[in-house]
Amino acid sequence: MSEADEVERLLEQKRIVENQIEKLKSLTEKGIRWDLIRPKIEELEGRLRRIEEEIVNKTIGYDEIKNLEAERIKVIEKLEKLEDMKRKGEVSGKVYKEMKERLQNELEIIEKRIVEAKLSL
Repeated sequence: MSEADEVERLLEQKRIVENQIEKLKSLTEKGIRWDLIRPKIEELEGRLRRIEEEIVNKTIGYDEIKNLEAERIKVIEKLEKLEDMKRKGEVSGKVYKEMKERLQNELEIIEKRIVEAKLSL
């Protein structure tokens, strides 16, 4: 299931719980005592908060992964351009080696952050 599908599923769960809460609240208008309804409403409100937190976490995590993937592609493109410049003799061996090492380190950091972000979803 994709992240977008998962968020959509959670939004549907949220709507269901909100409807359940409203139905319970409307029972007071039909003569049911509040003290009998309140525990179930509190339980559902707790469930609603957990669903909302999960939606936020998934949305933020998904956006973060998208941004990190974009950064990763940029660094890979820089590495490819550096390789091309080296082939054309536009950079010295020393500059090439330093820049390649820096870009590879940057790429490694980004890839670790992507893994961490995916694991936290």
